[in-house]
Amino acid sequence: MIELRGNIPPVITPLRPDGTVDLPAVARLTEHLVHGGVSGLFVLGSCGEGPTLTTAVRTEVVKAFQAEAAGRVPVLAGVPEAGTRRVIEAAEQAMAAGADAVVVMAPQYFVFDGHEPVAEHLHAVAASTPAPIVLYNLPSATQNPITPEVVDAVAVLPNVVALKDSSADWDAYTQLSDAARQHGLAVFQGAERLIARSLDHGADGAVAGIANIDPDVVTAAIGAAAAGDRAALARAQGRIDTLFGLYEAGFWLSALKTAASLRRLCGPELTAPLPRLGPGGADRIRAVLRRAGVPVLDAADE
Repeated sequence: MIELRGNIPPVITPLRPDGTVDLPAVARLTEHLVHGGVSGLFVLGSCGEGPTLTTAVRTEVVKAFQAEAAGRVPVLAGVPEAGTRRVIEAAEQAMAAGADAVVVMAPQYFVFDGHEPVAEHLHAVAASTPAPIVLYNLPSATQNPITPEVVDAVAVLPNVVALKDSSADWDAYTQLSDAARQHGLAVFQGAERLIARSLDHGADGAVAGIANIDPDVVTAAIGAAAAGDRAALARAQGRIDTLFGLYEAGFWLSALKTAASLRRLCGPELTAPLPRLGPGGADRIRAVLRRAGVPVLDAADE
């Protein structure tokens, strides 16, 4: 089984205006992230527009990032579907395209009472494949949280290796973290404002969208926590909090991709119906990046 830890960003998907994958930008983004000290690439998550991409584009994304990673770091692939059989099919496609592990959320769209349907869904997906499985708690999108009871029911399978929590709820995170650790799972924090606190609490790493823009700061936070340097950890979290301000410019994913475009990593294109930023959005993001000390294009150079 794969061993996961450290800085594993949920990678944005570089797209051309016609919706196809921008392969040169995939190469630039991959090098930017690997040189920033990441220990894995999580593609086709929310930041990667996994739920809005076609099956063909998803496959191309996995292949493209795997080719550019070239064995330096593993590539994890999200499988954002609502039905159990659809998730199993998406997992098979991701692994056939070269993914090293699969990231699986709770069921989407339909809201359930109790944890049993969530546990049955995740157990069925994990049991269907030998692929390493990362459980992904994102209740804001699924409306069905992964609970400690779900972790207990699913983590008995040997290929369930890690948990990512993006609930942004500290109490929920600590309960999930404790449950996951009892089963030997690696634990990752996905809420940027809770990275330092989680690392101090023993998290194995972070899956932070902001790392697309500045992977070094997330890597620094993880290194500071490992060294027991709380002052350095606090400084890194302060810079992460500053960067978090870019989301105030408009729709969060459009803001993130605009920030990436200001770093010449990729263009700002998104899949429909995701909205682009309004007037002045890029200027607001440019100001945030400069406050955080991140190199950025001047308006005249765009």
